[in-house]
Amino acid sequence: MMIAVPPRSVPITVDALLESALAEAGPRNRTFAIIGLVPHLDSGQLDRVWDLAVEMSDERSREILIAELSPYLDARHLAAFTEPAGIPTDLLITLAPRLPREQQAELIEKLLGEAEAGERDVSSMTPLRPLLSAGQAGRIGRLLLADDDPQRAIQGLRSWIPVLPAEVRSAALALLRTVAPDDWTMARVLENEWVAHLSPDEARRLLPMVTAFSRNARAEVLPALTAVLPEAAPLALDALRHGRGTGRGISALARALSPADRSELLAVLASPPAEDLPRLRE
Repeated sequence: MMIAVPPRSVPITVDALLESALAEAGPRNRTFAIIGLVPHLDSGQLDRVWDLAVEMSDERSREILIAELSPYLDARHLAAFTEPAGIPTDLLITLAPRLPREQQAELIEKLLGEAEAGERDVSSMTPLRPLLSAGQAGRIGRLLLADDDPQRAIQGLRSWIPVLPAEVRSAALALLRTVAPDDWTMARVLENEWVAHLSPDEARRLLPMVTAFSRNARAEVLPALTAVLPEAAPLALDALRHGRGTGRGISALARALSPADRSELLAVLASPPAEDLPRLRE
């Protein structure tokens, strides 16, 4: 009688998986096959993938792979970037968080100079946003505000809102009003993208504009505004007596209210806005 002997299983190792990933056709497929292995690579494997990444001709694949490798790189890998001449700028941008502070500052100033000379799109600098000083962020904001297309300027400013200095953000807000003239659109943009990044002083300066909105737009923005300006809670509560927004700011308003006022908030939310009652009674 013949006894079937099952084939011996071959253990799957990181090395075998890496070989398989490296054999993938095309830089994009190869990159995405490799990045899942990055946390598990030993020193030799990491060196091998690093060499591959630096030599990649596909810029986007190189950027993605180096960004994944960045937390695991050591001084040996970064040593090549202490003399950045001749090194592709996109590599420096990707690795900037790991570079010495002095080199970060030099890189940012170089890129800002190129952007101000019209030689670089500032969107390429978005990965550097956490490294910018207030002055550098302000230069980017003013550069975007100078665009002769307001819609394009606002679109470009969106990713920089959290780091813009207050005076530049105020100018951007005034420009936003020109491209979002109806109250509801303005309210939604403010609630979604701006309010969380405002200082209390900025929020106070915004109040005259917001309180002049239509009733539903007021009810959209004012509750959210209480997250940075709790003193606006009475205005927000009153806005909800007369209108309704999407309700996204209600939790912020509830935190800003006293326990007694929270009960009133529940009562307000349980009833239709005052202006809607005559229509509902018809």
